[in-house]
Amino acid sequence: MPTRPLALAERCLADRREFILSGASLAALPWLGLIAQGAVRFSRAFANDPVQLGVASGDPAPDGFVIWTRLAPDPLAGGGMAAEAVPVKWEIAEDDAMKNYRNALGQQVMIARVELKPGAEIGFSMDKWSGYEVATRRLMSFLADRKIPNPVVLTGDIHSNWVNDLKVNFDKPEEPTVATEFVGTSITSGGNGARTHKYLDTLLRENQFVRFQNVERGYVRCTVTPNEWRSDYQVVEYVDKPGAPLVTRQSFVVKNGHPGAQTA
Repeated sequence: MPTRPLALAERCLADRREFILSGASLAALPWLGLIAQGAVRFSRAFANDPVQLGVASGDPAPDGFVIWTRLAPDPLAGGGMAAEAVPVKWEIAEDDAMKNYRNALGQQVMIARVELKPGAEIGFSMDKWSGYEVATRRLMSFLADRKIPNPVVLTGDIHSNWVNDLKVNFDKPEEPTVATEFVGTSITSGGNGARTHKYLDTLLRENQFVRFQNVERGYVRCTVTPNEWRSDYQVVEYVDKPGAPLVTRQSFVVKNGHPGAQTA
């Protein structure tokens, strides 16, 4: 997979810094699906091309493969990288000009502000983005104001599956959807789980931006094409004994140029 030349990467640095200042930290996504072109963005400038060692790929599958690289602006001098973290964003597109691409934000805790209490009483988790309302609105406003194309958020942490339409103001479900969030469950921790939460009807009524939720074990399989991002929620009904069949519990797509999850 070819990478964007340094000159082009440098032209993207202003937008990248703005994104970091907006409260987001972008992570590398090493397993994106079969795409014609690829590129990386960096949070700082380099004197030399930091991807001189190239980008490797492996572990091919019918619907994807793994990609990885090592940043080394001076490969013959130990790599030339300082002892500091450098956020990397993988960017994928169907064309050489890198115009028709998707912005994927990989991060740890759920962004959607889920109301946990029914009726007039208000309750949110303080361990997620819902505990940081100002930062959440700043990030969502950044995506909306700059019309970032095809933003998809990938999240984990909470041992359950979710699909959320992300808004600038979650109190106004009629507002346009800014991005789509796919939250993946745990593979084994938490026991067998359950197909539906006992308070699911109340949760969906209180949070109209939640498109799907369950607490089974499994993973999310993502397939990216020029026309859509597809997420298949792969689950097993039990993990306490061998032999559980793999089930596609639900599938959602995000169409190119149309934020928001649609049932596949």
